[in-house]
Amino acid sequence: IPGDDVVGYMDDQNKMILHSRKCPNALKLMSSEGQRIVSAQWESHKILSYLAIINITGIDQIGVVSKITKIISEDQNVNMRSLNFESHDGIFEGIIYLYIHNTEDLNNIIRNIQKIKGIYNVTRQERMKNS
Repeated sequence: IPGDDVVGYMDDQNKMILHSRKCPNALKLMSSEGQRIVSAQWESHKILSYLAIINITGIDQIGVVSKITKIISEDQNVNMRSLNFESHDGIFEGIIYLYIHNTEDLNNIIRNIQKIKGIYNVTRQERMKNS
C-alpha cells in the first residue's frame, strides 16, 4: 500500500519487485543480493486502490458494526470487499477487507474506529491469506 516502507529488488529479467522492508524475503535479499536492491518509494494516487485487512475486537453491543461501517464507508469514503464479525461471551471479533488508497487513509480508519466506545483493539493484518 502506498505509504508502506518498501525496497525494490531487480530480478534476473530486469523486473522490479517491491517488498515491504519488514518482509522476511526482503531481509534475506538485502543480506544476500544487496547489489540488486534499490531504494523505492510510493507515489500516492487516489485512482488506485489496494487491498488491506483490519482486525477488530471489542465489547459486543447493539449497533457496533453499524458504527464501524459508517466510519469506513461514509466518513472515510472507502469501499469494503468483505467483512465478518463473530461474537462469543459478549466479546466480538471482526475482520474487514478494505480497498485503501494509501496508509494515511488506513491509519485514519484505524484511529477513528478505536474511538468507538467498547472497541479494544484495531490492527492492520500485515500478511494476507488467500486474497
